[in-house]
Amino acid sequence: MTDKQRKTIIKMRSEGTGYLAIARATNLSRDAVRKFCKNKHLSGYGNAAALNIQEQKNNGILCLYCGMPIMQNTTGRPKKFCSNKCRYDYHNKKRGGKE
Repeated sequence: MTDKQRKTIIKMRSEGTGYLAIARATNLSRDAVRKFCKNKHLSGYGNAAALNIQEQKNNGILCLYCGMPIMQNTTGRPKKFCSNKCRYDYHNKKRGGKE
């Protein structure tokens, strides 16, 4: 599984898409998509998974831009993005700039 496929799975799952539709879009088997989602705590019905992901983003567990897990520091302000690239891309997209 490539990094692009992983990001696509996370993005589509956060929108509430089912395993089979994601599998067809990424050219993977349904079971491979389901196993990846289960390991990343994205399992369950599509709509419930989308709400769960949104809640994790609001609580600072997942990156606001790509949805990948964030490693929080023990001190200081909580992070909202997993990397500077995600932070730049998020703000450029929000302003209407190019990615």
